[in-house]
Amino acid sequence: MGKFFAMLKDSLREAIDGWIFTVMLILSALVTLLVLSISYVPVPAEQAIKKLIPEVRGPNSGGLQTVSPDRGQGSKLFIYFFNAAPEELNATATGDDVTQSKMEFVLKITSLGMGGMEVGADKLPKGGFDVQNLFRDPFKEAVRTWASPTTGDKVAFTHDLAREFLKTQLRATCRLNVTEVKHVAGSNYKVTAEGVTTRLAWPHKPSLFFGAVPMGFLELPLGVQIHLIEDTLINGLGAWVVLMAGVIVTAGFIPNMVRKGAVDLLITKPMSRPAILFYKYLGGLTFVFLLALVAYGGIWVAIGLRTGIWAPGILYCIPGVTFYFAILYAFSTLLGVVTRNALVSILLTIGFWFVVWIIGTVHNTLTVLDNLEIKNMPARAGAKADPKKAEKAEKVENDEKAADEEERNPNGPPKPPARLVSVFKILNSLTPRTKDLSTLTSNLISRDLLSEGEQRQEGMKLREINWYEVLGVAGVYIVVFLGIAMLRFTTRSY
Repeated sequence: MGKFFAMLKDSLREAIDGWIFTVMLILSALVTLLVLSISYVPVPAEQAIKKLIPEVRGPNSGGLQTVSPDRGQGSKLFIYFFNAAPEELNATATGDDVTQSKMEFVLKITSLGMGGMEVGADKLPKGGFDVQNLFRDPFKEAVRTWASPTTGDKVAFTHDLAREFLKTQLRATCRLNVTEVKHVAGSNYKVTAEGVTTRLAWPHKPSLFFGAVPMGFLELPLGVQIHLIEDTLINGLGAWVVLMAGVIVTAGFIPNMVRKGAVDLLITKPMSRPAILFYKYLGGLTFVFLLALVAYGGIWVAIGLRTGIWAPGILYCIPGVTFYFAILYAFSTLLGVVTRNALVSILLTIGFWFVVWIIGTVHNTLTVLDNLEIKNMPARAGAKADPKKAEKAEKVENDEKAADEEERNPNGPPKPPARLVSVFKILNSLTPRTKDLSTLTSNLISRDLLSEGEQRQEGMKLREINWYEVLGVAGVYIVVFLGIAMLRFTTRSY
């Protein structure tokens, strides 16, 4: 054990003596202080409800419009083009906590067409649209899709079913504590809510430097704001910086160890060569672990002190980033033993990292697109409108069987080619799955901060990941890379 700590101490001293380690610590401290200076003030209920249920115009749909079958439990995601606008808002504060205000409002449902155009029998579009598809009621179809099983016939639309749909969607996507939904008239529904189920869902107005610099353009739910800091800034950009620093700093550990003179001294010690190499490898991992501990731990403490939210998700990034780096450093160790050149190790490791990242990113994107369906999209221009079809669509508005037959829109967004999906699925299964590791840490962060609907919109619920398989495959790569490096180091004459 003493030998191990001696080797570990030497590796850490070699890393800490470099200027990169000092710069990284300074950057981590500055970012932590910046996050610590952010203030979060809850907005009034009248503003909050419009932020919680944003008006939708065009294809950028809000939470209510993203629907999964089996009452929200299905794996597929459907997007329907309808707008849900809160009107006639009446908010009553029940105490000092504005997030628990009693709110009553009428949710007005309208259909949307191309570019957010509101459509109706008296607003016919000009030009090539499939009129039957364009004038289908997307809200009714959203309700039916949500209430129906993934396979099998759709259930019939009723206003009771719509009330249940709205109550569930408002709870899942906006985290409103909905107590009652009443059908008023047409597609209007009166909603009563007792605040939100968690303070994370309430929109807050942030400001930098303890209120000196207001940032009203970021009036988002508190959980979304924290997610932007933890996942987008820290786990995204921050992780890349930590990993890049780790690759650059540790790339010279092995070449320096095997250079003439240094290696002669090492192999005379009463330690096996594989043990020497393995201890040096652990020293590099410890370097990255310490960087991640300072960076992620500092941000977690800063956010907790300013918001009172102590979500542990970001802390899981510390072992996550360390394990991610373990793959890269195992490859770098192999290159260091074979080439004995730090620059070659840096360039080839970064190239390996980039290729694996590209494969994982393309695979994830294709998988999400393959599970995504956008319903009631206007048909592409070029097809002539058929007045007879429009007249027929109006007559069968309540004929659910006819609606099912008309639902198929050949002009909707194309699916990725099945062969391309299969190719990248195979490539991803043969790589260390570094992108899946990033997805794991993102999911752990989002689980405590975002609503179910927000997670679905982020694409986190659109693919199932077997974490035992991911960690196992990555572990195999580490063992193989280190095994070959040890074999080379053991058999080589120095």
